[in-house]
Amino acid sequence: MKTVVARLLTCGIALTLSSAVPEPVHAQGTRADYERAERFLPWNIKKLVSEADVTPHWIAGSSRFWYEKKTADEKEFRLVASSRNVLGPAFNHARLAEVLSRAAHRAYDARHLPFDSFEFLEKETAIELTVEKQRWRCSLGAYSCARKDEGDPWATPSPDGRWAAFVRDYDLYLRNLSSGQEVRLTADGERRRDYATPLPSL
Repeated sequence: MKTVVARLLTCGIALTLSSAVPEPVHAQGTRADYERAERFLPWNIKKLVSEADVTPHWIAGSSRFWYEKKTADEKEFRLVASSRNVLGPAFNHARLAEVLSRAAHRAYDARHLPFDSFEFLEKETAIELTVEKQRWRCSLGAYSCARKDEGDPWATPSPDGRWAAFVRDYDLYLRNLSSGQEVRLTADGERRRDYATPLPSL
């Protein structure tokens, strides 16, 4: 019995002493500690990490997608073939800037092309894009750009993107999409016998 009492007294004394010991006080961080921590805040980390935010634009019927890579100095459109783990430019930025500048009659920089999105056409041999509310179609083979005539749904662009064929007053015309020059191809079109116009439904 004495042994049990002694043990209880020992435990009580130990608990009393342990509760009397104050919690350790941690020293406040120094200015250098805070400055070091500040370097890892999101807006500072963003300056050190590139391509952390990739928005894929998948190409229909394929395992490929393009995305826009932006840095402080330039932006680039990149094409990814995910099944083959291949990455490269979506097109020749310098050549596209050159032909788009020529067609639009104003200078565009290959490092800052004036659009943020585009659409691949014709098995990725051409793209469509919008610059300042104007729709353009650019060939990636011969590298040429032509303005799309949104007001004429029947206008058909040539394979090189330089001309568009259309019907006016029953006759067939060509328009140079860079200069706007028009060439009349026929002169014998008549009502209900006009060129390149779909037949009416019966």
